[in-house]
Amino acid sequence: MKKRGTRLTGELLAVVIIMTLFAVGLWSLLRDEEKTVQWCYVITCEDLCREALVPVTAVYTNVQGPTILSVDFHGVKTDGTYCGFISSADSTQRVSGSGTSSFNIFTGTRKDLSRIIIVVSLSRNGLWNNHTHSAVTKSIPLKDCGYEKGTAASVHYGLFDNEPAQEKNMKMNEKANSILKIINTVLIFFITGLACIKTVYPASLTGQERQFNKNYWRFIAAFMILVGLLTIPPLRLMLTDAVREVSRANDWYSGRRYLQRIITVIIVSATMGVVGLIINRIREKHYSYLIIFSGTTGLFLVTMLRLLSYHNIDAFFNYPVMGLRLWLIIDCVAFFLIIAGIIMQGTGKIHAHNE
Repeated sequence: MKKRGTRLTGELLAVVIIMTLFAVGLWSLLRDEEKTVQWCYVITCEDLCREALVPVTAVYTNVQGPTILSVDFHGVKTDGTYCGFISSADSTQRVSGSGTSSFNIFTGTRKDLSRIIIVVSLSRNGLWNNHTHSAVTKSIPLKDCGYEKGTAASVHYGLFDNEPAQEKNMKMNEKANSILKIINTVLIFFITGLACIKTVYPASLTGQERQFNKNYWRFIAAFMILVGLLTIPPLRLMLTDAVREVSRANDWYSGRRYLQRIITVIIVSATMGVVGLIINRIREKHYSYLIIFSGTTGLFLVTMLRLLSYHNIDAFFNYPVMGLRLWLIIDCVAFFLIIAGIIMQGTGKIHAHNE
């Protein structure tokens, strides 16, 4: 009994150390510095007027082109909530190097807006879905006034990073990505079903080994059920929308990046702590247990972190590798590990190991 208590104390101490190391390392890695964009700033009126055509000049430097520069207005409601796209410039312009581009943008007719955010983006074809860089101004007051060109004072507005400033690979193979998404979804539910079956019909072992195998598959089934639920697109969208509305209603939407960073650190450090504990418990078992557990952990982490929509994490998981999104490749590797481990157990190697 004393030996067992000493072992548990040692394991808990190791878990705390692992979690602390991951938390400190990840926290420093995910530092969210709000730095001014170096490639562009805009000049427009100090106060914007409702239902008016506003002149906006974008001053850009060192733009790798030719590429298309677009300017859009996004709105902030009187209650402080962000309401997205309002209107776009009367034209887009192909730019390269350094220079200026002038636009006229209508502020719209909505009466529930109090501020405007100017969004500047670069893309190969002028479409937001294909943008390579984007940046935003601080929110600019929107007022009821009779707008007359030239009467309002012009102000320089610096732009801030809207997302990590990295080039996106325009050779992303979206068809291959779509096929992989479908395959991954099918495999998630297939493996979940198989794991549930294994909890009812465990490997034909005896005694403690049989109970261990049964409990192990219960654990794997619980993980896979959670992953499967969070993979369903309507449910993911519903959760994202619910969190967004709660954050806006409680007035902490603007600080969501900091909260996302905290949650990311908690998820990763807690998962790594549990992983260390379980690996210590199964290290003397057949290696198929470790292989299956590794794949399941990878799937769980990718699913949970992508659900957070934290832009640093999204940029990492969506990084293109041979035209495929990185998170899909990680999922495929995880599925391979799980299936390989299941096959190993099915061929009877687990029985030979235990004998």
